[in-house]
Amino acid sequence: MGIYGPKSAPRIDIAAISEQMQPVVAGWYNATIEIVDPKIESGTFNRVTNTRVRSGASEPVVLWSGAARIQAVRWPNVATARQEAVSARTVVFHIPLDQSLNPDLIVEGYRVRVTDGGMLPEFEHGLFVITATTNSSYAWDRRIECIMDQGAVID
Repeated sequence: MGIYGPKSAPRIDIAAISEQMQPVVAGWYNATIEIVDPKIESGTFNRVTNTRVRSGASEPVVLWSGAARIQAVRWPNVATARQEAVSARTVVFHIPLDQSLNPDLIVEGYRVRVTDGGMLPEFEHGLFVITATTNSSYAWDRRIECIMDQGAVID
């Protein structure tokens, strides 16, 4: 007998727990976001003027939009290994386990655009670059991890 009891003991139904938790977690979504393919295969971006000179690339495409919870999880980094000044912070977006959103479409380099920041309207002009989408086995929502460039303002 291990810490979980005899082999005949009932198993934990993770799928049922996830199903029960989804509406509870949804109550915490107080923002609205879009997941965007920025289509930046080519061209140059001017951070100061917030413009891109495109050379054959198409315009950004919104892949998904909906409710979310925004969670800033770390203090901003203020310097690189070369002591260059930066202002990058890790931000996690929690979104529903939406069947219309293929998780394979959420790839590194795509962007999150905050259309309604809820109680954090300052996030509506932030630049969020997706680094990963990782869930635990207790998935009652989807986590999208991003790096926020606090030095960039998007209009």
